[in-house]
Amino acid sequence: MCFAAAVITGCSLTAAPASELVRLTIRSGTPQTARAWVAARADRYETKFDKALVVDVVPAKTKIRFRCITKGCEFPASDQPDTVARVDTSAYDVASVKGKATIKLTIWTVTPEDVVVVAQASDGKGPQARFLLNER
Repeated sequence: MCFAAAVITGCSLTAAPASELVRLTIRSGTPQTARAWVAARADRYETKFDKALVVDVVPAKTKIRFRCITKGCEFPASDQPDTVARVDTSAYDVASVKGKATIKLTIWTVTPEDVVVVAQASDGKGPQARFLLNER
């Protein structure tokens, strides 16, 4: 009993102000299917998805991280708009513009498969939006 009481008193039960809560809503880009081909000079498949992945973001100036969570999935280096910054081989940060974060992706995988890309605030807090991309 004492241990449980100590744990409860250490937690803050106050709600975060509404202005700090991040909300994401998928606008477009999922599900979609594209043809995979063997990447030039690489030991993997490359798939270019024509439809952009788009999320509506509140607050409007929140930076969103798009990360591929499928094992072995990577985003090859590519030309991106100024609002997009490469984080690592499987993630990009996107500055939202007028409450929308948008990215077009090319994906590398070991085999053609279903790939899941997650969008979330770049600080890792708040909800996630999941995009299902099918390579064939």
